[in-house]
Amino acid sequence: MTTRRRLVIATAAVAILVGSLAVTGSVLGGAAEREQRPRLVVPVPLQVPPGVVRALRAPLPIQRRHVGRGADAAVVAYRGDVSAPRPLVVFLHGWGLAVRDYRAWIDHLVRRGATVVAPRYQTTRRADPAGVQDAARRGLERALRELTPAGDVMVLAGHSAGGALAADLAVSCAADPEMPRVRGVFAVYPGRAILGYPGGIPAAPLDELGANLALRVLAGANDGVVGEAPAQEMVSAAANVEDRRLVRVTEPSVSDHFAPLEASAAARRAFWSPLDQMVFGR
Repeated sequence: MTTRRRLVIATAAVAILVGSLAVTGSVLGGAAEREQRPRLVVPVPLQVPPGVVRALRAPLPIQRRHVGRGADAAVVAYRGDVSAPRPLVVFLHGWGLAVRDYRAWIDHLVRRGATVVAPRYQTTRRADPAGVQDAARRGLERALRELTPAGDVMVLAGHSAGGALAADLAVSCAADPEMPRVRGVFAVYPGRAILGYPGGIPAAPLDELGANLALRVLAGANDGVVGEAPAQEMVSAAANVEDRRLVRVTEPSVSDHFAPLEASAAARRAFWSPLDQMVFGR
């Protein structure tokens, strides 16, 4: 037998002996030694179906509830528990239009975290202009009474005739201690009558608005329906409001009267963003 072969056999024997001693030592250690050793626990991952994961991550759906009937009705849009504390926005549609025409804007406010109450205030374009203030107020009261959305402050927003009514409602609500406090009024292209026509919605005494609310009034440079004068008059009449501002919208794509019905990027910049700032502070 060669020297090299003897060396290989000897090395293998030593390896077998060392392995045997290690096994023997483990056995001789006994139960006490085994109990002192920390146990390694390997967690088994929880297998959740992909559909369940998507459902858990999905935001709560927007809910809509209709309260009241006829012109005294309102639509309330919210997510989750309607009585949970969140900003309250009262949104008033334009003359002859409907709440659904502003659905994209209202849904945006709800997704941002607001509860939106949208009074109907008319059932036909031929509604008596002298009665729409009271109808809007009754729709708001009914929504607050039946759904009790939480919140002690609210922002009143509206477009066209709804912009004028937002200021009118702010006057009546500010005088009623049972109503939430008015934080701000956001009037987009407000008007009480079509440009050149007499009559229209009577104006509330806007000089009774308190000094502590914010007033933002937007006038469209290309508004051929109500013109810019009503927006200017609203800001002038609310002389007691310290934080009041008239914003003249000149961008051609959003400066006509019906631009607030759109959901374009320009409309979101011109209308949605400043209302977000008033409601959410960002």
